[in-house]
Amino acid sequence: MKLQISNSKFSKFIDTCIALDQTSRFLGEHFNRNGVSISQDSAFLRDCVFRNNKNQLRNGTAIHTTKPIKLLNCLFAQNQGSFGGAIFTTSEIEAHFCTFFDNSAQEQAAAISIRAAKAITNITDTIFNKNKANLFGTIYRTSDQPFDFLRNNVTKSHATACVGSMETEKGKTMIKYVIFAENKADIHNGCLVVRDPLSIEVFNTIFYKNSHQSSENVVASCILIYTVPVIGKISDCLFAKNDRSNSYTIRAYYGSPLAILKTQIDEEISKAVKGDPNPKVVHFTFNSDIDIDLKWSVSEQKEMFGYQDFRKMDDSSLYTKENIIKVFLAGMIFAVTFSFILVKLFGLLFIGSKID
Repeated sequence: MKLQISNSKFSKFIDTCIALDQTSRFLGEHFNRNGVSISQDSAFLRDCVFRNNKNQLRNGTAIHTTKPIKLLNCLFAQNQGSFGGAIFTTSEIEAHFCTFFDNSAQEQAAAISIRAAKAITNITDTIFNKNKANLFGTIYRTSDQPFDFLRNNVTKSHATACVGSMETEKGKTMIKYVIFAENKADIHNGCLVVRDPLSIEVFNTIFYKNSHQSSENVVASCILIYTVPVIGKISDCLFAKNDRSNSYTIRAYYGSPLAILKTQIDEEISKAVKGDPNPKVVHFTFNSDIDIDLKWSVSEQKEMFGYQDFRKMDDSSLYTKENIIKVFLAGMIFAVTFSFILVKLFGLLFIGSKID
């Protein structure tokens, strides 16, 4: 049986807002009855807002679930937790057209923590902006199943220790049409870490001004891959103005050759990219070494990086039934008024023609 929640707002809770499958002993720990406890097979949340909630006792401040969940057009803002500042799941998760803004986690993954051995993950058309954690600034995921991360913006994510934006482990990982911009780690790995994947493919993605403060051998400001799989490819990507701090921009550590195709980097390749020569090497096919200076207008920055100030966002900007009705009524009033004016105008013209 599927639970459906829509057009709902959760604010200033001091425990997990929604706990799905409360029959689980693990979920029941530390639950102090300030949230909503539900036992269902799965959940679908649409047009919901989770803002200014705090939970330091249990993983997942907005949502903690052991069952599959789907999110559509939801906002998660200023939520504070421990593991999974906004969401913690041990099952499948889909998120489409959502926003994760200014969430924080004392330990790991300010936006989403996914620890599910057999769960598919699909995140598309979503903005992650200004999320902060000790490890994995935005997302941590481990699962044997596929991970599709498509058409998303991950910007200004911050790890006070390691992995500025996201770490994914195992499974088949597809990253396509994504912007990783201005993410940072205070120690190692400023942006993305991939561990022991079945395959890793990064296509049509921009890495811009990502940084870390490490000069270790097996680290990278943008992409670190531990054990490159047989299918390992980075293609049609752009790396610009990233601060590698005497380490590397892309680092491949053991495994099969990593193919880097039709990709542009604004620094010397031998310094920016490294693969272990023993037993495998990285294969490069770059367009050229180029000097890139990206200068975007304010409107372009907003479109690419999602710099909306969601702290000023109110519920009128959500696609809710009430707002759709308001728009419909406004349109009807305009149409009736316009029709009345046209009738009057044609009436005057008709009377004028009779007089002539």
